[in-house]
Amino acid sequence: MNSLEYRVANIVHHFMPFAKDITFNLFFIFKDPHKKYILGPLIGTHVNTALFGEEKPTPAKFALISIIRSLAIRAAPKLLTYLSRWTLKNADIILFSDNYALNCYQSQLRKNQLIKVLGIGVDRDIFTRAKLPNLRQPNCLHVLFVGRLTERKGGRYLINAIAEVKKTQPDIMISCKFVGYGMQETELKRIAKNLNLSHQISFSGELKRNTGTVKYYQACDVVCIPALSDTWVSAKEALCCGKPVIITNVASHPEIVQDGINGYLVPIMDSTAIAKKLVMLATSSRLLQRLSANAYRLAQKRYNWGNIINSYLSIVNNHAGS
Repeated sequence: MNSLEYRVANIVHHFMPFAKDITFNLFFIFKDPHKKYILGPLIGTHVNTALFGEEKPTPAKFALISIIRSLAIRAAPKLLTYLSRWTLKNADIILFSDNYALNCYQSQLRKNQLIKVLGIGVDRDIFTRAKLPNLRQPNCLHVLFVGRLTERKGGRYLINAIAEVKKTQPDIMISCKFVGYGMQETELKRIAKNLNLSHQISFSGELKRNTGTVKYYQACDVVCIPALSDTWVSAKEALCCGKPVIITNVASHPEIVQDGINGYLVPIMDSTAIAKKLVMLATSSRLLQRLSANAYRLAQKRYNWGNIINSYLSIVNNHAGS
């Protein structure tokens, strides 16, 4: 936004990203009393960070940004916190992606601010049920993992769960595909090999976002997200494709997956819990069909960008336009 655009604007909206106690916006700090300032939708902070530490962006194009960000945080953490909270304080309207995110910021909000939960949608023209018959291998549960191969994503717990099913239920066949890249790829492949699962678990590497991943969602039976912290993008995409999701019971996940309705919630770092859910789905086609139908039906309403945009415009017209 240039100075002319700012002068003529009635509403100033800072969208994502906004990192708690780090991100700030000078337009908000030097607020014009004749304008309305909107922030968000803000997403929640990570939990269980002691279990996975700080993640560094893998692509080289993010290296300089990562270095500058780290230096700024270490050099002036108190200043960044002050500026970030000042930005938050000066917002007239703050939108949150879910109730978990709202709770993360609750203590920093002012009473006279308008607070709304406005979800983040999914492009349903891309992420939808397959139109053609699925030709996947019969009598086999096809499991999908989508995400970066890092400690936070918890891929090892899915591999260990498949090993447990193989040991306790040898008649159940499970095929699992990992779609993504990351620093743990070599280690995860080693774990799978040591557990004699190389023929059941494959790695597809990095794919083009959206169009590259949707075919894998459509081809699987269930998506498993054993993450240690908030990971909601893949879950929403999977549900829009009509796939039930097994996901950890942390952060915003319980707002996305209703246990036993459109998937299952499991504790973090609990391969046994994941294994039990895989067995349930592998041994009951009726259960799998019910969860899949619920996943698609609920996602069409919740993650419809048209509905979300209408809600946003209603907020702007009723509150920011006055």
